[in-house]
Amino acid sequence: MKTKIALLLLSASSLMWSCQDFLEEPSDVSGQTEAVAFSTIETAEQVLAAPYSSLPWGWPCLNGNGPWSQGILIYFAPISTASDEADTALEGGYNFVHPQYHEGLLTAGTINPYREDKWDYDWFAIRNAWYFYDKVDMVNDGTPQSYINQRKAEALGLVAQRYYEMFKRYGGLPWIDHYITMGESIDMSRMSITRTVDSICSLLDRAIAMPELPERNAVNEFGRVNKVALRMLKARVLLWSASPLFNPEDNQSYYPSFNKQELIKHETYDKNRWQEAADACLEAINAAHGAGYALYTKYGDPVKDYKAAVTEFPDIDANGTAKGNPEIIWGTRPADSYASETYQSGSRVTIWSTLKQLRGTVGTYLIPLQNMVDKYELRNGSDQPADYWQTTSDPYNNLDRRFNATIYHHGYKLGKTVGPFTLDMRMEPAGDQYPAGAQNFTGYYLAKFFDDDYIAGAGNYPQAFWPYMRLSDLYLMYAEALNEVDYESNSGEILHYVNLVRNRAGQPNLEDKPGFQATQAYVRECIRKERIVELCYEDQIYFDYKRWKVGDKYIGGNMYGMRITGDMENPTFSKFLYETRVWSSKWYLFPLYQTDVLTTNGVLAQNPGW
Repeated sequence: MKTKIALLLLSASSLMWSCQDFLEEPSDVSGQTEAVAFSTIETAEQVLAAPYSSLPWGWPCLNGNGPWSQGILIYFAPISTASDEADTALEGGYNFVHPQYHEGLLTAGTINPYREDKWDYDWFAIRNAWYFYDKVDMVNDGTPQSYINQRKAEALGLVAQRYYEMFKRYGGLPWIDHYITMGESIDMSRMSITRTVDSICSLLDRAIAMPELPERNAVNEFGRVNKVALRMLKARVLLWSASPLFNPEDNQSYYPSFNKQELIKHETYDKNRWQEAADACLEAINAAHGAGYALYTKYGDPVKDYKAAVTEFPDIDANGTAKGNPEIIWGTRPADSYASETYQSGSRVTIWSTLKQLRGTVGTYLIPLQNMVDKYELRNGSDQPADYWQTTSDPYNNLDRRFNATIYHHGYKLGKTVGPFTLDMRMEPAGDQYPAGAQNFTGYYLAKFFDDDYIAGAGNYPQAFWPYMRLSDLYLMYAEALNEVDYESNSGEILHYVNLVRNRAGQPNLEDKPGFQATQAYVRECIRKERIVELCYEDQIYFDYKRWKVGDKYIGGNMYGMRITGDMENPTFSKFLYETRVWSSKWYLFPLYQTDVLTTNGVLAQNPGW
């Protein structure tokens, strides 16, 4: 059914403020003629900057009300604070996570910046990407066609990337395949899950086939679309397509009474979708290896290497020094300056070392929960026994080393060059690190993404990029898909790729894990736990819980903290119920914006339960 262009697609104006190179602030193209906007490649690339400028970014920044501070988050809080990974330290009227998500008060009428899903931002980005793609050939300033074609391939990839992000949040989508002009009649009805997947993959194939797009970006173009990233993106799309949310083995959706089932699941279950996902993962892995991507192992230390994999730049730092991080396939960034104070101020600061107090500041607001800590294995590969916290004298330093790289905890020795001190997270008596005021306290603070010297006051601002895609994720995607195809016939390949990730972290091979069972069901749970531990706080796990249809267990339910009492050197640990969060099956997919549903007179169908 045709309808006049909906309100969500009308604006072509910028979503970004000033920054540099391909992130340069786009001019307000709604106030320019096409002849002006595409008179030179420089002005044309300002149009392409719009979809680049609002790519996923996990941390807010103190620079106004643009998309980096509010547009990609729930106000200032990352989506991990809505699952059993974490809570937020936002207080009072700034805490929109608790009422909207923990208490389930989100509605289809809720608008920015109080929703994590950004329906309107996605459509703005898609429209600008198509505007660039459809019009950039007007440029007649001597720019080589090969350069223009590379940027066109990037534009296609950005459209596909934004469709993927909407797909995992909303299910079946309307499809826009060109630049929409004011007043144009378009079909805003939603496609089926099957057609949505096929359309995104076809668009990715189209971009990947363009010879001008590089396999891997040059040093000065870190953050741009490349072929390896698009192959991994296709693997992500197909993994979602095969997973229980959209491809339930019993052919029952999460909302059986909904009268448009094709919008929320494939019309029939097909196990072969897992093979398609596995094939796409292997193609991406081979391309990644061919382009020089590898797990970060430079230090030979599990804690340092794991932390460096998400903090060190793949190419060069602000001083032009090679950092050599080969793991980041696609790192998004809001600025060209790799260690920009402007973009980092407030976004990764957790400790005011002069007071020796560990706090969530305006940019962090992420407080790990005990639920997440409980997921870490012991260093011999064993799961934590039921009485672990009551019977172990040094419980934290016996956990998977990724724990020490990810979470600041009681007894953590912070500061290696100046002012070293040991974190005292006791509640009774109150330790040095007990947070002032009413900030949430679970016994933990986030360490991932932070350099200890910087936190202790000895270092500079951390580098500014977000690990949107990295190789360890791709390895675990491949293992998961192969296991769902068949564990027995694929066991060697599955264990190889899981063990690459585990061994980098200092963990034993999966098959050497005490109690290991060579079954699909057992290995499935092991791979899922490996993903949670490896990718926590990277805006992945909340969506994995939905993809696996386990939201009732890990998004809703009881959340726990750790009460630490007694002597500093010989503390007593006891879990306590932090809060209970609600869950409803309607939450597996977000609601479309009600304004746009109404604008299209119901042609744009709403998701069930909303």
